[in-house]
Amino acid sequence: MRSRPEPPLGNRRGLSYIPADMIDRSLDPPVARGPVTRSVALRCLLAIAAVLAATILRWGLVKAFGPEPPFVLFYPAVLLVAILAGGGPGILAVVLCTVLAADGWTAPVRVEALPPATHWITVGVFVTMSLILCAAAEHLRRARRAEAALRSQMALASASTERRGSESERRLDAAHVEKERLSLMLSSIDEEVYFTDTQGRYLFANSAALREFGHKSVEGVEVKKVISHMIVLRADGTPRPMEEAPPLRALRGEVIRNEEQIVRTPRTGELRHRQVSATPVRDAGGQIIGSISVVRDITERKRVEEALREAERRKTDPP
Repeated sequence: MRSRPEPPLGNRRGLSYIPADMIDRSLDPPVARGPVTRSVALRCLLAIAAVLAATILRWGLVKAFGPEPPFVLFYPAVLLVAILAGGGPGILAVVLCTVLAADGWTAPVRVEALPPATHWITVGVFVTMSLILCAAAEHLRRARRAEAALRSQMALASASTERRGSESERRLDAAHVEKERLSLMLSSIDEEVYFTDTQGRYLFANSAALREFGHKSVEGVEVKKVISHMIVLRADGTPRPMEEAPPLRALRGEVIRNEEQIVRTPRTGELRHRQVSATPVRDAGGQIIGSISVVRDITERKRVEEALREAERRKTDPP
């Protein structure tokens, strides 16, 4: 069975193909961990340099002023290393200080020259206190790093929140502008336009609707409450029940087209012939979220039609 040839470098279906051997080399441990290794080496060099500096300074003090306690300058050296480089380099400094304090060239008086009990007590106290200092410094160092990381996360979260807030404000402004534009467009239409929510309350009525019924606003008012103050008849002159109101029927999913009704309008107090169309408004999922109704006054058309019928009757009827 022949092996498949290696695909060439380049774009394959919009993706750049990278051979597996190149990926393995990119994850080579020495390359990936190089910065970490260099950081550890630098911290260890700091520990060695601090201990050597303390040793040289102690040697000079002993030469100038006579014998000094063997660890008098090693405490600050260990503390400095622990604070700047961490607990690990601090422990390395403790070991180096303990060895150098016992070496003959560091001071005329060696630790071995002290009585055995004093020697071990001095070494034990130095090691114990130094380890405590290293632990405390490492804890403080980690706490500061955690605090810095937390502040960074909080700054990122704050920036993200501000961006989301700005985006929300822009969307609200855009929605407000769009609403105002739609309101102006609908107000320029001669027909009455109503929007109703799922609770059967008016959300919007254009200028023609408000003018016809003498309302300043019907937003939030129930359809039933508005209709209850009006006389509404079917096209044949019989009373129309409240349940047959086109906006309410549209909320139940029905589509009404050019249904005629007779309404006594508050503006003139006369019975007017009106033609109503209503349809449910659905969201992207198909759920009804309201209804829209468009009403047209056809009284003049009815009068013209009645006049024409009357003229036809006069022509056909004998004198």
